[in-house]
Amino acid sequence: MGRFLADAPASVLVGSDWSAAGNIAHWDYAGAVRGMRDGDVLELGRHRLRFLETPHVHHWDSMMVLEETTGSLFPADLFIQPGDQPAAINVDLRPAMLDPIWMTP
Repeated sequence: MGRFLADAPASVLVGSDWSAAGNIAHWDYAGAVRGMRDGDVLELGRHRLRFLETPHVHHWDSMMVLEETTGSLFPADLFIQPGDQPAAINVDLRPAMLDPIWMTP
């Protein structure tokens, strides 16, 4: 996270209230933090983000974000990719995700 702060020193890191209180202390980040709770809205000018708590969908502090002006839903997994990963829009993961091997009991 420190590299993002270096590029945008006036930025504010936004995440779940739980994550802001517990996880950020373990990251390379010393900037401003804003914790969000279920139903909180962040106005960004042209965009409006509504935060939806979804605990245990992926992690105990999972949160999804709904961009209300376009109706775009950003799932919790989108925000937890470690390191430098390719953009999710460049890789079609459907075949692997829908492989019947994952759906057997």
